Formats: sequence, C-alpha cells, structure tokens
Amino acid sequence: MQVTKTRLVAIDGVAGAGKSTAGALLAQRLGWTFFDTGILFRVVCHLALSHGRPPYGEDLLATLLVQTERDLDIRSESRADRDDVLETQVLLAGCDVTAALRREAVDRLLPVLSGLDPVRRSLTRTMRSMGRRLAEQAGAVVVGRDIGTTVFPEARVKFYLDAASNVRAHRRWRDLQARGLAIPLAQVHRDLVERDRLDSSRTNSPAARAADAVLIDTTSTGVDEVLAQLEAVCRQTLGQGAGAS
Repeated sequence: MQVTKTRLVAIDGVAGAGKSTAGALLAQRLGWTFFDTGILFRVVCHLALSHGRPPYGEDLLATLLVQTERDLDIRSESRADRDDVLETQVLLAGCDVTAALRREAVDRLLPVLSGLDPVRRSLTRTMRSMGRRLAEQAGAVVVGRDIGTTVFPEARVKFYLDAASNVRAHRRWRDLQARGLAIPLAQVHRDLVERDRLDSSRTNSPAARAADAVLIDTTSTGVDEVLAQLEAVCRQTLGQGAGAS
C-alpha cells in the first residue's frame, strides 16, 4: 500500500548496534510512532518461561502466540526526565511487563524461540498488521532483524546498523550492569557472537541487510551523529515535510 510505503521506515541490524535507541529518537524527531518488533518475541519468551524450560510443544507455542496477539498492548511514551526520548511500555492483559521482558532468562531464550518457524510466521503476520496500522495512523519507525527484507520489503526508507562485535558487547555489558546483572564481559561477547550466528543462519527469514538499505556503522559514531544521518536520509527520500520539523 502506498501509505505504508511512504510513512514507514525500516531499521534492521545486529544486536547492540543501537537500532532501538536510534529508532526511538528518529520516531520522535519525525513525529511518528516507534515500533520495536523484538518486543513481540520477548513477550512469547516471557510467557513460555512460566511453563518451564524448552523444548515447548507446538500446541503450547500456538496458545502463547494467540495470547500474545490477543493481550498485547504497546505504548510509546516520553520519559519523565527527558521529553525527547521515547520509552516503550508493554502491557499484557493490562499488566505492565516491560521490566520482566529484560530478564536474563528472556535474553537467553530469545534466540531459541525467535528461530522457530511457527513463531516467526505468526509474529511476522502480527508485525505486518501492527506496522501497517501504525503507518497509516501516524507514520512508523519499525525496528527488527528482517524488517526491510521480509516484513516490509516495500518500505521506501531502509537502514541497516552494524558495529564491531567487541564494541557491541561492551555496550551490552554496560546495560546489564545498569540492570544489576554482573555478567563477565567475555561471556557477553560470546553470547552476542552466537546470537549473530543464529540470526543469520536460520532458514526462515534470516537476519540480513536489504539490498536497498543504507548501511550505517555505529562502531565509533555517537547517537547524535547516527540520528542526524538517519533523519537526513528520511528527509531527502520522503521530502523535507516528512514528519515533524
């Protein structure tokens, strides 16, 4: 659809490259809605963990996917201390589960469940439905691993964020420390490299850069500079009047 094509920005990239931070800021700058599709997979992991450790049967996964689509509510709100930063609040059946989705157990289960065909097929349909609705309502910046290649290949503006693995691991390590998780940096780096391998090698919609995506290396680039690059491409491609000025 033309509306979706012109009012949707797809941002893909590896873990720790800064997709979510840059995407949220870009959405704020454009006056659009921010949609981090990784939340959908985290919700399924969160629900699955209440049933013990994997493997999980197809019937249970089907139930969890229906529950996710039925009960999930995602809201983007400005932080209380900074009006220029959007935070995503995640509700399940009216209960705030935002903090629970960042548990270490969810982090570890994420690459396992996100690679399962039934999970990817179901959540890809949900991503498309939610993304198109948001794009038609107010414009949307959609972030994930296969947005520009599989979910919204028709998007006019696509980005792919990358960075050196050691830099990404250090960023991730700092985030974990801030959450009170004392995980050795070397382990964080190993987990991140393994996540890269799983994401890029899965048979169903592997993580990859779309041929027409603008590559941005964030290894030695600050958030403000990355945001400036993203916004400049959007204004040039979609017109100076795209979003809020």
